[in-house]
This record gives sequence, structure tokens and C-alpha cells, in this order.
Amino acid sequence: MISLSGTETVPYFVDVDGDSIEFDVHVSGSDIFHLMVDGHDIEISFMENMHGSDTIYVSGTDGSGAFALDTIVVTVSSVNDIPTAFSLLSPEDSTEVIITQASVLQNVTIDVAWSPSSDADGDTVGYGFVLFSGPYSVSTPALYTVDVPITALSIPHSAAAALLEAAGYQSITCDWMVFATDGQDTTASTEIRTITIDARPVLSTDELAMPEVFALHQNYPNPFNPSTRIKYDLPEAQNVQIMIYDIMGRKVRTLINEYQDIGYRTIRWDATDDFGRAVSAGMYVYTIHAGDFRQVKKMVLLK
Repeated sequence: MISLSGTETVPYFVDVDGDSIEFDVHVSGSDIFHLMVDGHDIEISFMENMHGSDTIYVSGTDGSGAFALDTIVVTVSSVNDIPTAFSLLSPEDSTEVIITQASVLQNVTIDVAWSPSSDADGDTVGYGFVLFSGPYSVSTPALYTVDVPITALSIPHSAAAALLEAAGYQSITCDWMVFATDGQDTTASTEIRTITIDARPVLSTDELAMPEVFALHQNYPNPFNPSTRIKYDLPEAQNVQIMIYDIMGRKVRTLINEYQDIGYRTIRWDATDDFGRAVSAGMYVYTIHAGDFRQVKKMVLLK
């Protein structure tokens, strides 16, 4: 806002006789801002992503034929716009990836994807993927980084296992994120997600690298909100059913009903039923059926 009125000590347009002043205002161009005159005030509204210089011409008259002129030069400097915000798509938060000999031989990949970011200046936007060596903090070193020109990245299980082996891990739970850059400024993804990569089946030299007995482990976290992970061990290939029931014994969700190979496994429950509807807080029961193996455990959902 620019005020065209003033006082004798702080003059702009002042009529010494006390006459009212009428103003005529126009601008040399219309490329970088718009003007609106309200009495003795000029409001300048700037156009998005425009820059340059324009001149505002102001004339004031008291109605007697005398008038005064002034010019106001407005310069809008060009600055770089940062890439727009974007979000992570996959894998979901708290995903667990188990790397086995079979998954390596089958060239299974960890598929990472995110929504695109754009740049108001028309600059090309590139992306960087960062896998930290643990929970994120400003001092957490990166375990793996890579620049990619598109909004997706596939990491083969073989490469992930080699990465963990080189860093001295067999299994790791860590955070990951993506950033977008136009070459000058950087925008981080709207969230940081967690992933567990378990390569013990291919890296462990322990004889217990493969489970020896069936087991259903306590979910983690417990209590939980909004999701929890359930681990289970299969010492032999079987058709596996994992079901969720409410405290009244009514089935809520079928998590797994398929044939699975030997190994340490994890499934995630996001507190929804078979129709994708969120369930209410309370105690739930989860069960596993694998061949002759049966086991039941309880968990608590908080809201």
C-alpha cells in the first residue's frame, strides 16, 4: 500500500490551502503488477513469477487547474523459486523387506515411488533418494544415496544385501526420504518413512538363518496406532492363514491366505477391515494357521 496523502512535515501530496486533492494514477505497463486506487491509497498487487520494472505516474489536483506530478519506479527482482512440495508413495511406512536366496535369484526389487515436484521457473527437477543408517537426525549418516531423473527407483534385493554387507549389517531398520532439486534449491519430501531390510537369510552364517520351529511373535508396536507389524517363522513351506478377530470373536480382516516358502516373515496391519474401513479402538486377536501349527495372540489398538 502506498499512501498519497501526507502532512507538511512529512509531505507527499499536500494542499497548503486545505483543499481536497483528486488523483489520477496509471502505470506504464501491466506485466508485473496490478494497481487499485482507493481514495488516497494505491494498492499494488504483484503477479506471480513475474519480474522487471514499471513506472507508476501520479498526478494530483485541487480542482483549480493547478496540479502536481510524481513518478514511482517499481522494480521486482528475479529470484529462484524452489521446487514444489511432493509426497512419498511407496513403499508404505514401516514396510519390512526380507531378502532370501529365492528373492535374489528371482531378481526381486524394492520399488520406491513418489509424486512429482514442479518448478515455477520451468527448471528441470531432479530427485535424490537417501537411505539413512538408522532413525533420521541431522547427524545420522546416509547408508545409500542416488540421484534419479524420474519419480521412481528400483533397488534389487541383491544390491540391498550387498549394501548391508558392506556396511556391516545383516538387518537394519532405518529411515528414508527423497528430495527434489532444480540445481539451485532443494525441497524435501513431506515425510520421512521407515523401512526394515532383513538380509539375514542370505548374509547370516549362523545355522539358525532359517527357522527351526513355527512361531507367531508379539506384534510391534503394541499398543499401536495407526499400524503394527506381525512377525512369524516358517520352518517349512505351508499354506498360511493369518486372521484378525475382535474381542467378540468376529472376523475383522484376513491378512494372509496363501502358500508361502520357508523363512522369517512379517505382515503389517493398518487397523482396517476386509472392506478397507477403519476399525475402532480396543483389543483384537490375531491367529496363524500353517499346516498343523496354530497360535493366537492379543494386541491393542489405541485411538
